[in-house]
Amino acid sequence: MKEIALFVAEKLAPIKGVLSTTTHFILKRYKKDGVLFEENQDNKRLVITP
Repeated sequence: MKEIALFVAEKLAPIKGVLSTTTHFILKRYKKDGVLFEENQDNKRLVITP
């Protein structure tokens, strides 16, 4: 998070014409182009147990 904040503050914000920035993070995609993904999709991740 700190690296992204520094990039925006030091690299993007100083560019002439940049009036504002907004940063978004996708943690999990639930739909794309207005279409919901099905809940029963195969999960290809391995199960982690303690």
